[in-house]
Amino acid sequence: MSRAKKLLRQPAAALLPKDNSCPAHQVKCIIAYDGTDYNGFQAQGKEGTITLQEAIEDAIFRTTGEAVRIRACSRTDRGVHARGQVIVFDTLCTADAEKLRDALNSRLDDAIACLQVVPLSISSDRMDPRKLSIGKEYEYRIVSGGVRPVHERFQVWFVRQLVDIKSMKQAAQLLFHREKRDYASFSGERDDAKEGTDTFCTLHALDITMDQPRQEVMNHGQQSCIRIRMSGDRFLYKMVRNIVGTLVDVGLGKIDALSIPDILLARDRRQAGQGAPAKGLTLVRVYFS
Repeated sequence: MSRAKKLLRQPAAALLPKDNSCPAHQVKCIIAYDGTDYNGFQAQGKEGTITLQEAIEDAIFRTTGEAVRIRACSRTDRGVHARGQVIVFDTLCTADAEKLRDALNSRLDDAIACLQVVPLSISSDRMDPRKLSIGKEYEYRIVSGGVRPVHERFQVWFVRQLVDIKSMKQAAQLLFHREKRDYASFSGERDDAKEGTDTFCTLHALDITMDQPRQEVMNHGQQSCIRIRMSGDRFLYKMVRNIVGTLVDVGLGKIDALSIPDILLARDRRQAGQGAPAKGLTLVRVYFS
């Protein structure tokens, strides 16, 4: 039994109208979280584990007294973080947006924050943010060379060797295309390589930038702090992490940047590089029309 289910009889407070005269409406929330200690986003109902969905639903119940099922835009994997996850739920709560946000934050775990609450119009149509989104933006952080970033070990991927940023950028240019392109070679789902499966995506941006290392790090050897930003209309399962891992393999000299077009044409995950670990990935923003 999940932690959320265990707590369903113990609301700390309720912001519901006493006479239940107000019609149900939908509320959209922008959520940020550190995904390190959670078993992914989607509720699983497994004994001894907790997911982000379960933790958020628990906080909503302890705020409004309602046992809701939230609808999320992205079902992030275990260890993945977010600054712009979008959730929607149905409620009778009439509290204003700021009051509801603050009430939720007082009950959410320290690793989760509600950044914004937006009341939606009263409607019989249930909004599904995953189906209505038209794009997402992700950021991946890498520390290459130098000393292990101890205090950020759950937010960045530490690559011991210095990577060649120039070759990584060359590979990124070959991967990026403003029109639809087949990214089956970067999907973590085996069935995506089968004929007839839609593996076409449109990338709106694929940028690699460098941050300035902290002085205490620079004193202990050369180091590169890298951010890879990626936005697109849709992403295949583990596509972002597989692209990042391939770019790192290019930077380490394991893959030739000029082989990227052949990797794309192969539609074979084995032709691309390694998959990057979840901990360096953050869902930054979700776009709606």
